[in-house]
Amino acid sequence: MSKRKTHEEFVDEIKNSNDQILQKISFVDKYSGGSVKIIVDTKYGKCLVRPKSLFNIKNVSIRSAIEPHDFFIKRLKIDQPEIFNSILKFIDNYRANEKRMIVQTKYGKCSVVPNSLLRGDCITIENALNKNEYFINTLKDRQPEIFNEVLELVGDYVSSRKETVVKTKYGNCRVSPNSLLRGNHPTILSALDKDEYYKNNAIDVHGDRYDYELVRYIDNRKKVFIKCKKQGHGGWWTLPSSHLAGCGCPDCANESAFGMYNPTVANRNKNDWLDIKCFVYILSLSKEDESIFKIGITKDTEKRFYKISRESGFSVQIIDLIQTNAYDGTFIEKELQSMNDENEITLKEKWGGSTECFSDINKETLERIEYYKRKEADGV
Repeated sequence: MSKRKTHEEFVDEIKNSNDQILQKISFVDKYSGGSVKIIVDTKYGKCLVRPKSLFNIKNVSIRSAIEPHDFFIKRLKIDQPEIFNSILKFIDNYRANEKRMIVQTKYGKCSVVPNSLLRGDCITIENALNKNEYFINTLKDRQPEIFNEVLELVGDYVSSRKETVVKTKYGNCRVSPNSLLRGNHPTILSALDKDEYYKNNAIDVHGDRYDYELVRYIDNRKKVFIKCKKQGHGGWWTLPSSHLAGCGCPDCANESAFGMYNPTVANRNKNDWLDIKCFVYILSLSKEDESIFKIGITKDTEKRFYKISRESGFSVQIIDLIQTNAYDGTFIEKELQSMNDENEITLKEKWGGSTECFSDINKETLERIEYYKRKEADGV
C-alpha cells in the first residue's frame, strides 16, 4: 500500500510546478486526497477547488466560489473601483459571467454583463432600461443650468447623435442629446416654431407690454415688426436681438420708460409714477487702473447693474441705494447729480448711462442720501 501524500508534500508539489498560484491563495482546508475538494481563500473570497486544478491554473475562477455574488462584487471593487463606485445597488444576484444582471446607478437602472464590467467597460446609457430617464438624470448631473431650461423630453432618446425634441419655456426645440451634454443651450435656431419661441422669449424680457402677432422671425439680422399696446403708440421695426436686450417702444422711451427719467415727464405722469417702485443708486465702477462713480435710477437693480457691467466692462460695486418711487426718485437722482457737477466726467467709450458718471462723490451727497433713507423709513 502506497503512503498517502501529506498536505505539506502536496503544497511542495504545487510550488515546484505552479508557484504563482500559491501567491494568490491560502489553504483553509488540509489536503486529504486528490478526489476531495478543498477550500482556499483568495482576495475575492473563499473557493472550493479540486486539488489537481491548482497545478495548472493562473487564477481561481469565480465558478468555484462558495459565494459567487460576493466574490464578483469584491473582485469588481478591487479590480475596477471606478465602475464599482458608479453602482448604487446590485438589484440582481450574479449568476454567470455572461448572464445579464440589473444594477442601479445614479442615472437609472441598467442591464449589464458581469464580464464586461470586469474588463473595465463603463456603464452607459446604452445599458439603461429607460433611456429617457437615464439621459435626463445625466443632463441634470452634468449640465444643471441646461437641465433647468429643459422642461420635458418630448421625443424619445434614440442615440447620443440622433436629434430629439425637448420642451423649453419658450417652445419646443429639436436638439441632439450630445449637444446638450456638451453644454450647448437650446436656442431659437433649434426651435420648431421660431415665431412662437421669439414671442415667448420677448414676453419673458418685457412682460405683456407689446403685441408680437406680426413677428416673423427669420434670423437675428432681419428686423421684426412689434406693436406697442399703449394707446396712441404704433409699431416699429427692430432687430430681434436689440429687443431682447431691452430696447422697447420708441414712443414709450420718449415719454417716460427706460432711461428717460426727467422732471417734465415725471410731472406729466405723477399719479402713475408714485405707484412705481424705484431705486436711486450710487455705484463704484472699476477696471484695471481706472475707477469712477455713477449716479442713476432704475426699477430693476439686478438687470440694470448687470447691463452696466456688460456694456461698459467695469466691475460694479454698490456704494449706496435709496428705495423710493419713480416720481420722487427722478428728482432725487437729479439733485444728487447736480451736487456733483464739478466731478462730472465725459467717457470716451459710450454705453447706456455713460453720461451720468463722476470722478468722485462728495461728502454732502452721502449725507443727503442718509436724509432720504430716513425719510423713506419714516414713511414721509
